[in-house]
Amino acid sequence: TENPANPTGIHAVHLDMPLVKRLVAVQKVTDKIEDAPPLYTRTKENKVPKTLDELVAEVHTCPPLEAAIKAQGFTPREYLAASLAFVDALFGYGFRLSGDEQYLKGQDISEAHMAFIKAHYKELTAEENQ
Repeated sequence: TENPANPTGIHAVHLDMPLVKRLVAVQKVTDKIEDAPPLYTRTKENKVPKTLDELVAEVHTCPPLEAAIKAQGFTPREYLAASLAFVDALFGYGFRLSGDEQYLKGQDISEAHMAFIKAHYKELTAEENQ
C-alpha cells in the first residue's frame, strides 16, 4: 500500500516557476468554491491522512474543483502530486529557516524541492502575500 506521507510521484515532480504559477491559478479558483474538499490537511503528527488515490477520488466529487485543475492542464493526480511537493517543500524550508531540523528528520521532503524553494523564496513569499 501507498504511504500517505509520501505518495507515489511526489519526489518525481519537477518544481519550477511555471508549475507554481499553475498551482496558484488553481488555488485562486478553488478558494472561491464553497464545498471543495480539503485536499491538503495534515494531522498533528504532520502526516497527510489520506493516500493520493483517496485525494483524487475527492477531487472527482467536486466538479468545479476538477474543472479548475483541468483548466490548468493537470490531471487530478498530477495536480495533487505537484501541490503536495510544493507545499511540503515550502513548509520544510520554513522549518529549516527557523532552525528546526528535527521536524525535517521525520518528513520525507525532497532536497531538490527544498533547493527550488530556497532559490525562489523571496519571489514565492511575495506572490503568496499579494
